[in-house]
Amino acid sequence: MLRGIGAMLKRPVQKVSAVAPASASANSGNSSAKRWIVGAGMSAAILFAALYFHGNTGTKPGDLIDPQENAPVSSGPVENPQEEALWELVKDSQKTAELESYLNKYPDGKYSEQATQRKKSLQVEEARRKAEAEEKSLWDDVKDSQKTAELERYLNKYPDGKFAGEAKAKISSLKAEQALAAKEAENKRLREEADRRAQVAEPAKPPSNYVLERTLKGHSSFVLAASYSPDGLTIVTGSGDDTAKIWRAVD
Repeated sequence: MLRGIGAMLKRPVQKVSAVAPASASANSGNSSAKRWIVGAGMSAAILFAALYFHGNTGTKPGDLIDPQENAPVSSGPVENPQEEALWELVKDSQKTAELESYLNKYPDGKYSEQATQRKKSLQVEEARRKAEAEEKSLWDDVKDSQKTAELERYLNKYPDGKFAGEAKAKISSLKAEQALAAKEAENKRLREEADRRAQVAEPAKPPSNYVLERTLKGHSSFVLAASYSPDGLTIVTGSGDDTAKIWRAVD
């Protein structure tokens, strides 16, 4: 602006200096003198205005004034339409890959902190769901088993798991059933042993012409077996008292 004023100041002076000395008559001289006086007065007024404004603005004569110098300064980051559009697409996503696509493109973007926090939350949730699925898969494999070792395999891996209570109850039930089955088996064995002993203890009925001549006494339990020697002079007996005896068949 000041350069433009300087140019305006030069033009009237140049015009007057060229016209005034070349005047040939009194009329033309008077006319040129008037123009020179008017031009000088205008130049002085313009110079005064320039110096006045120069004192108020702090600029120097000849300085260029930047049209953006007094423009209002914008506060905050400048919005990126592409970044805004991408964030709108991924901000509510349930997939970490979509949030990573934003972070890869705008690592220091306007929403990078929000994207990072949401990504971490999703990763924690994904890890939780994966762990629950693995636990459920193992439980489905063992829950109908009749072997306590299978159920204990689940408890060893998930002692405080979602199905730990059911696993412990199932193990207790199986152990009770196994104990009952073992007791019944032992009772059956004892009954069979008693039946076998009763059958051995019951003497066979002798023939009608049989005459009992002697009773051999010495065993404290039933005689389970007896056998004659080839010569018929000796008898060997075995008893339930875990002893065997040899008897003379004849005196």
